Amino acid sequence: MAEEAGVQEEATRMGAEAVIPESEWKWVGTAGHFVLADQCRWRLHTHVGAYCISSVGNLRDQQGDGPCRLDGAGTGEGPEMFYETMVFEEDGTLEKYGPLTLGEDRYETTKEAQAGHMKMCRKYAEIDS
Repeated sequence: MAEEAGVQEEATRMGAEAVIPESEWKWVGTAGHFVLADQCRWRLHTHVGAYCISSVGNLRDQQGDGPCRLDGAGTGEGPEMFYETMVFEEDGTLEKYGPLTLGEDRYETTKEAQAGHMKMCRKYAEIDS
């Protein structure tokens, strides 16, 4: 809860004018995507109008080791990505999401992931759904 409050304060500080004000965003306590989300130690999930913005990261394997990459096995080229944000259109029930990802991004650090989640929330808040 404290983490969500900090994220919300950051969005307010950014001062973005939005079609959907932050006061109408719905913060959800579980991950909104990813079959192994229960093994991720970091999650943010926000509904902004008709959009689900879900971020996960710090995935641990079944032995508790990790973190594991969220960008596939990787080729050894480029940065290792341990966090991701995905955006889906939702049906209004907060339970069902469309099959297509409308947007996504990946990050190396928790700080980058948190900022990226808020950036996606602000982006989709500016879209009249």
